Amino acid sequence: MIRVSLVPVAVGICYLFPWDGLRSLTTLLSVATTQWAFPEFVRVGSDRAAFPGIVFQYTLACTLVDAWCGAIPLVWKIRSSVARNLGYLAVLAAFVFAMNTIRQAGVNLLYGAGLPLIPVHDVLAASAYLLLWIEILRRGAWRENASLPLRAPAEGLHPARA
Repeated sequence: MIRVSLVPVAVGICYLFPWDGLRSLTTLLSVATTQWAFPEFVRVGSDRAAFPGIVFQYTLACTLVDAWCGAIPLVWKIRSSVARNLGYLAVLAAFVFAMNTIRQAGVNLLYGAGLPLIPVHDVLAASAYLLLWIEILRRGAWRENASLPLRAPAEGLHPARA
């Protein structure tokens, strides 16, 4: 329960920072991965891109950094060294960043092809969160304590015989 209660704290701390560089990089990659198919999709600011008729602003949630921060209490292994945990978090950050880049490109390409924005965005966002959740479950840091050896029964206590 402690780990779960730390998730909103970690996400709240994440939102204390503007993440301007990450939002700008996400915007840049979103446009770059889409322009081959839709050259009219252009960057119009550090965190904004436009298709004809609509401007997208890339917010903190568009980077999935809030989901990564929220995952920290769930994946941190208390029995592992700080260096090992930080190494894992770096790999997880790369995974989330790559997955998000693919997600953003997918949203742009499907929207550009004429599909409605909201359902496309929501389905691909839910898919990204599901993949992250699967990785959190795979890591299973909360199972550390469950792996402690069971104590042997006290001397003289035996199961009843029928």
